[in-house]
Amino acid sequence: MKPKHYVITGVITYIFFLITALPATTVTNLLGESVQEIKLQGVNGTIWNGSARRITISSKYIINNANWSFCSWRLLTAEACIELDASYQNRPLQGQFGIGITGSFVARDLYTEIDAQSLGNLAGLPLGELDGLISIQLESANWTYQQTPTAVGNIHWKNATVTIAEEAKLGDVEITLVESDDFPLMATINNKGGHININGESHVSGDGSYNIELKLSPNNSASKNLRSSLGLFAEQQSDGTFVVKNTGNLKQFGIL
Repeated sequence: MKPKHYVITGVITYIFFLITALPATTVTNLLGESVQEIKLQGVNGTIWNGSARRITISSKYIINNANWSFCSWRLLTAEACIELDASYQNRPLQGQFGIGITGSFVARDLYTEIDAQSLGNLAGLPLGELDGLISIQLESANWTYQQTPTAVGNIHWKNATVTIAEEAKLGDVEITLVESDDFPLMATINNKGGHININGESHVSGDGSYNIELKLSPNNSASKNLRSSLGLFAEQQSDGTFVVKNTGNLKQFGIL
C-alpha cells in the first residue's frame, strides 16, 4: 500500500471514531433544533452507545428509558441502524431500527406490547371499544414512502374484546404476516375461544390496494343480540355464518 493510502485510511478511521465518540447530547441538541417533532430528555452516553430517559414524538408518543447501540456493520449496506431497548406505555419496545440510503425505514426482530384500545386510538380505527393485550413480534418490516409496506411476523391479541352495539369476546386472535411474489403484504387471521370463530385473510398489492375477507361464525356462547349486531356490518350466509368484505387503498390512510 502506498503511503498516501495509509494517510487516507488513517484520516477516515480517525473521523469515524471521532463521530461515534461524540456525546449523544451534542447530536440530540442538533436534532432538536432541526426536527421539532422529536424531543429527548435525560440523554447520556455517545452515538455509539447511549440512553435517553424520555423521547417525545409529535408531542404525544412518549418512549421511556431508551437504550441504544449503533449497528456499525450496517453502514456497509448504506443503512444507519440502532439496536433499541425501551418502553412505551410501561410495556417493552425492542428491536433493530434502520434508515436506508433511499429513505426506507427498516425494522428487524421487533417486539412490543400495547393495550388494544390504545392501538385503536393511535390508528384512528372507528371500531368502538377494544379490550385486551396486543403483542407484536416481527422478523422484519420495511416501509418506503409511496410504496407498499412489507412485514413478516405475528400479531397476537390476547383476551380480545370488541364492543360496538354488543360486547363480543373473541378469545385469542392470531394474525400472521408474510410477503409473496404476488403480494408484498399478506395476512391470515384466526382465533381460539370467545363468542365468535374467526377465519380470514387479507392482502395488499404493489399499488397499495387491499382486500379483506373474514368469515365470522357465532358459536353457542354468542347471545341473540350479538348475532343481530353482526348483521349491522357483515352479510349473513345461509349456514348462519357472517362474511365481512372490504376493499380500498392504503392511500386513504396516508400510508402511501
